[in-house]
Amino acid sequence: MNEQFPPRHVCIAGSLVLAFGVYSLVGSIASFVYDNPLINLNFLAVFLGSGLLSGSPKVRKWMLFFSVLFFLLHAESVFRLFLGNPETDLIALAPVESMEKALNTALVFAGSIYVFMALVNNANRSWFHINNRTAFGLKSLKWSVIVLTALFSAGWFTYQWTVRRHAPIRTEISLFDASSGEGIKQIKLGDRGIWVALDKKSPPVEYLYRLENEQLKMEFWGLSKKPVAMYLDFEGYQTA
Repeated sequence: MNEQFPPRHVCIAGSLVLAFGVYSLVGSIASFVYDNPLINLNFLAVFLGSGLLSGSPKVRKWMLFFSVLFFLLHAESVFRLFLGNPETDLIALAPVESMEKALNTALVFAGSIYVFMALVNNANRSWFHINNRTAFGLKSLKWSVIVLTALFSAGWFTYQWTVRRHAPIRTEISLFDASSGEGIKQIKLGDRGIWVALDKKSPPVEYLYRLENEQLKMEFWGLSKKPVAMYLDFEGYQTA
């Protein structure tokens, strides 16, 4: 396989994009929301950065293909992240279509295998090497792995310190009004990544909440496996 190394500015851009994706992916996964646009953006950054850095034309084309396909699959949620429209920036946590979920899982799995192979396959110099250097322009594959591990660790500790320890939970809620027939419009649990938007088109999110003594109990778990419960009083409202 012929090696056609990308230009230096492409390598630098790919390194920065990959670093951003790896660093911020941990915090996004820790929020434990399947359809979080941040997760989609981070995976997109990892795939795109890997594609830009690859020294193999074949690998580069496949990684760019994964990036484009992944972007098209999640274009709506990625755009929501930047548009900031209050009517669309809440993520419905209802079960997604099985085909979309299967395609997403397969895409992440296949793309992740490509990234893994590009990092550890030191026998073939055309995998993920930049002018005879490994990821991030480092001469040693060992240091490349160390850098990636450091980015993962930094992302995890940043999430733990800034979000789980210091960020307050802000709650905005609009419940079901029996007189008007409107359903639950939004439940926003602030800075910990739980965003819920329910309307007549959204099925009940039975695995996220249940009624207990006229209270809405929401449970979610981070990577620490410790459950966190929020109780929201209905005060005369009814559930949809």
